[in-house]
Amino acid sequence: MPTKDTINFINVIKNNASKAGTYYGVDYDFKAICTYVESLSEISKQNIFSDKFWNKYPKYVCWRSHDVSNIKAHGRGLSLLMKHISYNRRKYPKTYKSILLNSKGIILNNAIDSFSGKDILKLAKRGVSSSDPRVRKSCARILPISMIAGLINDSDYSIRKIVATRVSPAARPELFINSENYPVKITAIIAPSLDRDTIFSMLQESAKNTSKWYVSKEIVALLDKLDDNDLLFAV
Repeated sequence: MPTKDTINFINVIKNNASKAGTYYGVDYDFKAICTYVESLSEISKQNIFSDKFWNKYPKYVCWRSHDVSNIKAHGRGLSLLMKHISYNRRKYPKTYKSILLNSKGIILNNAIDSFSGKDILKLAKRGVSSSDPRVRKSCARILPISMIAGLINDSDYSIRKIVATRVSPAARPELFINSENYPVKITAIIAPSLDRDTIFSMLQESAKNTSKWYVSKEIVALLDKLDDNDLLFAV
């Protein structure tokens, strides 16, 4: 359930939204919404933007549910609101700062898409550990490679794919040798830069997990990288 401050915030959005007659046509009075938020205490702002409720708030809803009275029908409005706040950050500095420091879920994701300069990186550094996959996906696209290593084994396939595309397993095998994605892991294993000690360590770990279908191929790929002397030692 959203916090009381969040419910009040959404009610202000609903009260300043008007159906424009088109498919997703809703007009918002962003000035009124921002003036309201800016007038709130810092605690209330924090309660709104850091609410876990935003982690599963939809970007869009089907046309049957698209009514301004629907609490979850304002994903597009929230996106436009973040753009308005970013463009008018000098008018709403307290709101802007609170979003920068506290936002979660769709609020954070929209802020990453709307804010500019170093502030995008500040948002993304917080968002890389978000429980909202939409946020982690945005972070995987824009953060420096050194900061997205933790997303290599992300539960969301599309995020793992983005990381593997940006960071070549062949170029940085040390980041992928423990990947749960079999093709990515094999690519890392056969990389020329994989050192001897790492190979022996991986062989020991693979020997403990023979129940997995791909382990035999993994062991063969590791053994292929050893010279004759090391191969005898490994056996």
